[in-house]
Amino acid sequence: MRIRACFYMASRNFLAKRRTMAKLSAAYAMVIVVVLCLFSYRESINLQINTIVSKSASACYVETNEPLDLADYPAVTETKIIRGFDPLLTIDQITLTINDSENHVGVDDYSYDFVTEFLPGTQKDMYSVPFKIDAYSPEGVIFSAQDRREFADKNNGAQVLIAGDLAPQEDGIILSDYMLQRFGLAPVKSLIGSRISMVNPKTGDVYCQDLTLIGIIDSRMFYTEANRFNAQIIIAEANATESYAPAVYRYYSEDYSSTYRLALAITSDNIRCRYNSLLEMYNVIENQQLIVGKVVSIILVAFFAALPVSVLTVLYFYYQQQKNYRQMQRAMGMKDRDVFACALLEQLYCLLAAAVIGTLLAQVLIMLVNVYFSEVLSVRIDVRTETMFLLLFATTGALLVFTAVVTGISSWRLSRESIAASLSQ
Repeated sequence: MRIRACFYMASRNFLAKRRTMAKLSAAYAMVIVVVLCLFSYRESINLQINTIVSKSASACYVETNEPLDLADYPAVTETKIIRGFDPLLTIDQITLTINDSENHVGVDDYSYDFVTEFLPGTQKDMYSVPFKIDAYSPEGVIFSAQDRREFADKNNGAQVLIAGDLAPQEDGIILSDYMLQRFGLAPVKSLIGSRISMVNPKTGDVYCQDLTLIGIIDSRMFYTEANRFNAQIIIAEANATESYAPAVYRYYSEDYSSTYRLALAITSDNIRCRYNSLLEMYNVIENQQLIVGKVVSIILVAFFAALPVSVLTVLYFYYQQQKNYRQMQRAMGMKDRDVFACALLEQLYCLLAAAVIGTLLAQVLIMLVNVYFSEVLSVRIDVRTETMFLLLFATTGALLVFTAVVTGISSWRLSRESIAASLSQ
């Protein structure tokens, strides 16, 4: 009965003192709105940065058609020089010969690599295995450190190299497990050291001859590496014929921001270059992340400094107005702990009302930001439901603890005063 009576009296006082309770609820709601909006914005920035990194295959390079003087660009950490050869053939037109004795004709079956089935009339090159070769300069790298890190992150620490070595050699050839399987070969260590030739038996064109297989790589690399459309057949530049395309130069930097600054520096020197468009977006969002991180920290410090003062001020006037009412409760025979429980329940009602109002206001503000400022900010605020509730519970919980302390102190002070003296004032 005592508990039911406390709930009843708290609800009646909450409804009777609407103006006072509205002020208290508004103070709580303001805190909730600011916390929800700021943290939601910061979370959206972090989410979009992570999305760019996870969905862009090694964006940390700038590509040019001419070599750069590396002394002018200290941000360059690694260089990759590539000549691509694409004779516009499918792999079933190529025969791979091992050690001048075993001939393996390429199997042009790409369909199982796709989740959806192809429709009748789909052009053949959409489900064919293209025959392409990349020639790498020994002066550069085949896979940059960024490529390897990205591969390990996206494949749970897997190693790029299945067998052999990745260092380009003049008479060496590197094949992926996928390419070996298209020729009906298992990607096993025993193949390392075999002599490989690839020819078109119909035309007699020779694409590589008597090259030593020095490495087998994991084909998943080409879904994360910068050159994700790579042919998965790699030879040294010394073996490139006149049919090879001109070399392209890729200059890597250690992270997205450094690569974007490198691209700006190269462009400012009137050198034509290509770089991933996500770099610019990443740079804009990262700058916001740095600013918002500092702003949120400053605002939270200010909030924690101002919150006790503001809440104490509101609660002081609230308890001054409620002083006679509390003493009347004591005069009717209510124990001090029941008076404290009633006061705390009233605060809980205020917090519940503030939580509803604050959440709705925060959603409206986020919606307005997305409508009018998302393009300017390059960030759309998308708040996950579980995050919103987590922030809401954390904020209301912190406010409830603080209010319980203040209410406890006020109730204790009230119990020290004489009922008759308080009511006579």
